[in-house]
Amino acid sequence: MKNKKNNVIQFSKTVKVNAALIIFAVIVIYMIASIFRALNRHPVTTYKVSASDVNNNINCTGIALRTEKEVAANKTGYICYFLRDSDKVAKGGAVCTIDESGSVVSSISDTSSSDTPVFSTADYLSVRSTIDTFKSNYTDEKFFSVYNFDSTIQSKVLELSNAIMMKNYNAQTDTIKNSVSNMTADESGIVSFYTDGYEKYTPDTLPDDAFQVSSYKKTSLKSGDIVNSGTTVYKLITDEKWYIVCNISPEQANSILEKSNTSTSQSRLTFTINNSDYDITSNYELINKGNGFNLVLPVNKYLIDYVDERYLNISIKLNKYDGLKVPNTAIVTKEVYKLPKT
Repeated sequence: MKNKKNNVIQFSKTVKVNAALIIFAVIVIYMIASIFRALNRHPVTTYKVSASDVNNNINCTGIALRTEKEVAANKTGYICYFLRDSDKVAKGGAVCTIDESGSVVSSISDTSSSDTPVFSTADYLSVRSTIDTFKSNYTDEKFFSVYNFDSTIQSKVLELSNAIMMKNYNAQTDTIKNSVSNMTADESGIVSFYTDGYEKYTPDTLPDDAFQVSSYKKTSLKSGDIVNSGTTVYKLITDEKWYIVCNISPEQANSILEKSNTSTSQSRLTFTINNSDYDITSNYELINKGNGFNLVLPVNKYLIDYVDERYLNISIKLNKYDGLKVPNTAIVTKEVYKLPKT
């Protein structure tokens, strides 16, 4: 039994400190300190910003006023146009014909009753494109635009019908051609085939209720209609200079005047029409209307692009700044020491 006790070896209970233990302890202490530090720190919010522009534009509805001469029929009969809407005509050029017998107009009925299609595939696609454009811009708040859209479609079909009428007219015999009365232009200009009662107005005589778009009515003139002698059959725009009149508030008028006083090009404004990609720079005039102002913008180009439109969406560019758009919540205030100037 004594020999067995001598074989027991006792290990030392002293813990030996080595480099690995020290490193492990430092790591644990650092992790604990980082956790407490993170819990006491305010959370950092990440914002995603993008480049954009800030502008001080004035958006308003403008009325297009042109030098429009109404041409009346010289006799009673069926009207047949030789030109499309917004086409240019030279002095003495044929615009339309008055068919007293109806022989030319009846020819289109014979064509439509045959197996040959009256309109081509391209014609139908053109009308479809006009419809799609209206659908993409329609809102319930502007339901009254449906009535103007109806006139627009009628004008589009009018253009296609006029081309067929002209083709049928050229196919007639000389005897039939001599039985109709051609109407020629007294001077060169742009022809337009609608009336709305705004032809006689100028920027100075435009009434206040003219800006009520919901009450606007437009009458299209189309081939095949019976016209009486003395009634309007087409309009002739004889001057390339035209005017856009916008009704603005006194605050908007002051903004325009302030820009003119601080701008290097006084009395000139830059604007766009119907969200177009090109800018127009023009002089301007403000007419006091009591409870507001009429802003008059004379324009010397782009007339033919807007012949068939009376109301235009105008965006007047006052100031524009480019940069990064940062939300207000991303702005941080911090106390600092301000060093005095020495």
